[in-house]
Amino acid sequence: MRARWPVRRVLAILAVAAVYYGAAKFGLALAYGNSSVTAVWPPTGIALAALILGGYRLWPGVALGAFLANAWTGVPLGTVLGITLGNTLEALAGAYLLTRFAAFRPQLDRVRDVIALAVLGGVVSTLASATVGVASLWLGTNLPADEIWRTWRVWWLGDMAGDIIVAPFVLVLAMHVRGAMAWPRRWGEAAALAAVLAGLSVFAFSRSTPVGYIVFPALIWAALRFRQLGAATAGVLVAGVAVAYTANDMGPYVQASRDDSLLLSQTFVSVAALTALLLAAVTSELARAERARALQRRRQALEINDSIVQSLALAGYRMELGQGNDREAIALTLRNAQTMVERLLDEKDAEAGLGPGDLRRGTAASVGGEEEDGSRGQRSTPRA
Repeated sequence: MRARWPVRRVLAILAVAAVYYGAAKFGLALAYGNSSVTAVWPPTGIALAALILGGYRLWPGVALGAFLANAWTGVPLGTVLGITLGNTLEALAGAYLLTRFAAFRPQLDRVRDVIALAVLGGVVSTLASATVGVASLWLGTNLPADEIWRTWRVWWLGDMAGDIIVAPFVLVLAMHVRGAMAWPRRWGEAAALAAVLAGLSVFAFSRSTPVGYIVFPALIWAALRFRQLGAATAGVLVAGVAVAYTANDMGPYVQASRDDSLLLSQTFVSVAALTALLLAAVTSELARAERARALQRRRQALEINDSIVQSLALAGYRMELGQGNDREAIALTLRNAQTMVERLLDEKDAEAGLGPGDLRRGTAASVGGEEEDGSRGQRSTPRA
């Protein structure tokens, strides 16, 4: 096993480098104002997700991919090394901030995780890459001083969009893909959702009229029905359509500069994707709270069941031994049981009704009830 670990680690690093390089080449193909600066930068999200899922030890893959991608942009070697350093620091800082200060869970099933990803990953960590990268360009090329702020803004917002749109997709795909494969009955609905969302996105981004809001119903559908995986996938789909049309000077976000056009479209998609992720997280938290309440009701039901059974068994045993007539004790036990059951029914949610026999524990001691559970003497699963 020890001999395999270095090989597996090298393969993982090379895989990260290859994916980073491919995504970087796509992003750099959309660089207009400067060959090294683009408003569309998916590698940021890929690198952050890779380090969160695989650990800090995968940072050489980020550095290698960034170096190879920027080596062909025509800037000096020193500038390439500076940009590589900034991109690597960005991924390391984002992973560190999220895991160290936010107790981040890549499932993104809590509102705090989505907010932490947007703030610590999208806003804070990207400052490193934008600052170091622009400084490297200024020192190593003829970047005019009056272009520094504009270049830095494009770099920072482009990286931010990568963390908000791409990182969630990679994270939830890695965490939820097995669960998604277990939904054969919902593949039809997923295909219908994808077709509707794609159609709405094409309609919204192919015309100059600002009607981007029409994609929100489909995003809500994705978040409510497919939770994190649906919300993240929907965000990537909308982003792809938005980039395709905006890069060809079509849609409501076209500006004098293509970089500004892409920034506007990416900002809109980032807000839309973040909204869907927050809705999915809220839905997951509500579902967990309902399961916790159901578990509490089940425990209360079993406690009531045990209290009744023990009290009646003790009274019957005393009567068999001739130690007295415990009819009053039995009557009191039944009255108390009725009170406890009524209280339990009052506390339960109206939509989560208890059916007949839900408070029964199927044991051999339950007279005449074994046949309903399928076999005599078996304990049925309690329901509440």
